[in-house]
Amino acid sequence: MEKTLETYSNSKREYVIDKNLHINLHIKKNRYKIPSEFLFSMAARKNTKREFLFVSRVIGKHLPMTPLALNLIGGILARSWLEERENILLAETKVLVNAFNYLQGLEIGQPTEISRIESAIEILKSPIKLTHKTLFIGFAETATGLSHAVFNSFSNSTYIHTTREDIKGIEASILFQEEHSHAMEHQLYPINTNIFQEHEDIVLIDDELTTGKTALNLINKIKGKSFGIISVLDFREKEQELISDSYNGKAVRICSLIKGTIRPSKTGQLDFVDKMDAALMDKEVTFKEIKVNKGNFIHGYIMETGRFGCTSEMHREFMVEVKNIAVDLKKLRIAGNCLCIGTEEFIYIPCAISSEMGSEIYFQSTTRSPIYVRNLPNYGINTKITFKTSEDLETQKYMYNIPKSFYKQVFMFSEKPLEEDKKEEFAQIFNHYNIKNVVFVSFQES
Repeated sequence: MEKTLETYSNSKREYVIDKNLHINLHIKKNRYKIPSEFLFSMAARKNTKREFLFVSRVIGKHLPMTPLALNLIGGILARSWLEERENILLAETKVLVNAFNYLQGLEIGQPTEISRIESAIEILKSPIKLTHKTLFIGFAETATGLSHAVFNSFSNSTYIHTTREDIKGIEASILFQEEHSHAMEHQLYPINTNIFQEHEDIVLIDDELTTGKTALNLINKIKGKSFGIISVLDFREKEQELISDSYNGKAVRICSLIKGTIRPSKTGQLDFVDKMDAALMDKEVTFKEIKVNKGNFIHGYIMETGRFGCTSEMHREFMVEVKNIAVDLKKLRIAGNCLCIGTEEFIYIPCAISSEMGSEIYFQSTTRSPIYVRNLPNYGINTKITFKTSEDLETQKYMYNIPKSFYKQVFMFSEKPLEEDKKEEFAQIFNHYNIKNVVFVSFQES
């Protein structure tokens, strides 16, 4: 069918990151007319290779979001891929877009009118069947939730995501690099070593493309004939587009919601000072801990996250368990706004559980990404807490944009149980934001 929803625009916008750094964006195409501010804002990051950052509003990472919005954007991207690959336009896409725009347009704390999103929820319950046998690959750490949400929209596909974790006892099948990143190395640990050969289409999913080089680095490692890249944003330059669309003789379809160009204008050295919120030391802080024995495990990691490969059938079975977990956790809810937090690559499962835990819930996750905090209009990052984990004392981790005295309760999800001292540290951090009720949720083999 004709792609009647795709629209072209000539929108230009300047983001003033600091007196020393301005970002000029030129949006040339907006596939479904989703306002750009519903998808991202901008910030500066501690990385000399690339000093700006798209702060996504749809990946469940740096900014709080309504949990349902993750599956909505996944459903929208899935249908954009259906248009690109099979030239099929579904009328239901508009319903998902309208529901997404409604949720993203709400002010934080504003209640949701269920009638505005009921039709979209019903659509998400019926996944799409693909014509081509497809493997979806998500990029760690930021796009693991987003890519899993795209995979969730199909009934007959396979999913795996890259990881920064060095999993002892297993040898990575593929190792490649993301040159501009703060954490360069990506690894893939498929339990089925023939996973790449068994699929007709191999589709990479990320939240943004600026050069496309990371995706190409992975494509270069995989033997296959038909490749695709799905991204929320595509800000590649023309010469990068020509390289990407046909890479080393491999055809690459690229599908995004927004297409444009970006021009950082740097007039001097970045000179930002982190606004660190020091956690209060309060020995009276108390918390609960829930350990869940659902799912299948490899070396302590949950298979259903997709880290080792996950089929649609495995995913559907685990989503039943997700609802059961949510029923139990919902019994621990108290009145008021609640923040559910995933940890680094562990995004989709916590977000899916959160979406079943009732109203007044927001979701985001911790990250390794070092970003500067600024108090400027339209700037993406306003508060920051730093910490380290027991398993990785070398790497600084962060939580961003937690408002003070807004949340009454926190559920913090981790793939593995946290050490006692880390739970105490996080409880103190949340206490600093006047959150007195903390529940730690982890997964372990029975």
